[in-house]
Amino acid sequence: MRNIEIKSPVENAASIRASIERLPATFKGVLIQRDTYFEVPHGRLKLREIDGQQAELIAYVRGEEGKERVSDFEIHRLDDPASLITVLTKTLGVRAVVEKRRELFMFGDTRIHLDDVKGLGSYLEFEIPYIEGGEAHANQILAFLKEKLVLDASDFINGSYIDLLLAGSKG
Repeated sequence: MRNIEIKSPVENAASIRASIERLPATFKGVLIQRDTYFEVPHGRLKLREIDGQQAELIAYVRGEEGKERVSDFEIHRLDDPASLITVLTKTLGVRAVVEKRRELFMFGDTRIHLDDVKGLGSYLEFEIPYIEGGEAHANQILAFLKEKLVLDASDFINGSYIDLLLAGSKG
């Protein structure tokens, strides 16, 4: 599977939330997530635990240097994350854990997240899948969302939450 993703810090979550609702996007709920990232030689591997839902083992590869990043990923859903975390921790080692409260909105097939990330603050994130029309269609949706939510591409961040957390712990 493939998508394009952007992240941007949020100063006024209520204002962004109101703009998202005017798209109109459908509010799907609040997700409490814990992502355990493992040491791997290529790409990224995380086990996502979501309160009240199946856990997900997510493997992905993407360039982290750009602000609009394309991800190739695979997701495996599982019911017993604790035993898998134990196995992966013993064999690979844990790189870091990211905890967040995520408000999920759907705009067609596009996931819009309003995240409150422990240790980092609030962020807006889009995950736009490559479906019919592929990259061109995904870029059209991204342009539309940037315009409607009055987003400045210079505010988009490089990297993932794990990168921001690890950078903060080194400084």
